[in-house]
Amino acid sequence: MDDVLQALVLVQRELADSKAETAALREKVDRQACNPFDASSSNPQIHVTVPPPVPLATPERYSGDPHKIQTFLTQIALHFSCRPASFPNNLSRVAFAISYLSWDAADWAVPLVRNDSPLLSDWEGFRKELERVFDRRATTFSADKELLTLRQGKKDLVSYMMVFNRLIVETA
Repeated sequence: MDDVLQALVLVQRELADSKAETAALREKVDRQACNPFDASSSNPQIHVTVPPPVPLATPERYSGDPHKIQTFLTQIALHFSCRPASFPNNLSRVAFAISYLSWDAADWAVPLVRNDSPLLSDWEGFRKELERVFDRRATTFSADKELLTLRQGKKDLVSYMMVFNRLIVETA
């Protein structure tokens, strides 16, 4: 009978120890639920290293100059590709581009915004329509005609060659 009582006392002690251990674990779990990065936790800390953003120049405002549409779209595309988290959807991309439009280009965008155009949530559609309206290649001033009339005149050679090379690429 003494052996049974001793065994019973031993089981009671183990039960009390288990209850204390359970209470301590419950407290630790509750503390973690409130603050998963609690320094007193025995769990390893999670460290996330975020690389610094790529330094990009602010895009130049686009006024509708047909000679500058491709430069504008390239600057905008750089922002999209280097900062994808800033432009998670088409709506954010179109809004960003519209915010850099001025003069004739801004006037062109007003009805799109006012009428809640489907282009506002379709970056590719918006980009293509912007090019269709403003890209000089889509107007009567096509690159091949401009190349035929191109003269160096008083321009320095480097400036002339930059225009010439750009026109050659556009006619290809």
